[in-house]
Amino acid sequence: MAMVREMLPLMAIGLLLIVAYIVIFWAQINTMPYDMIYLFLPHGVRMLAFVLLRYASIPVMILAQFTAGYFLDDVYPAASWLLFLGAAISTLSPVLGYWLLRLFRIDPVPADPSKPIGWGTLLLFLGATTLFNGPFIAFLKIFVVGVDAGYMDFASAMMVGDILGSLAIMVGYFMGKHIVQLGQKFGRNFRWHL
Repeated sequence: MAMVREMLPLMAIGLLLIVAYIVIFWAQINTMPYDMIYLFLPHGVRMLAFVLLRYASIPVMILAQFTAGYFLDDVYPAASWLLFLGAAISTLSPVLGYWLLRLFRIDPVPADPSKPIGWGTLLLFLGATTLFNGPFIAFLKIFVVGVDAGYMDFASAMMVGDILGSLAIMVGYFMGKHIVQLGQKFGRNFRWHL
């Protein structure tokens, strides 16, 4: 029973991340279908999922990306192996970026959640993940699916979009987290003075 109680917050976070990914993907496809490559916010949700859940983010993000791709994206044929492969590559990009930095003895996501993530380390982490996601997804879309674009231009645009989208989501998350913490601290101090 204690194990179930410990897993409930993780399951709730996972469900929120799935919903956030699908909603953000839907919003981007419907508001900026051609420009979303330059600011891809769903990659930020992937990054946030890894920061919050570590390896438990893998099934969460595969489910989120496959669902969003199946129902919302017309680039991949629905329910095809390409859709699953694209979801797997994108889901694993934070994991691969994490292990690439660990090879250089950099821990981009401290095991202790109370330890802050440094902005420089976060930028390195975001850059490392795009080394895997952008080039591989561009390869799939151009050479397998048949999207009409130059590989280098498309891959580099995806990399920039992933970094900018990740920065937007991560900065938003950390700012929101700090505002909540400040509000809680202010609330405690205010009650103490009464």
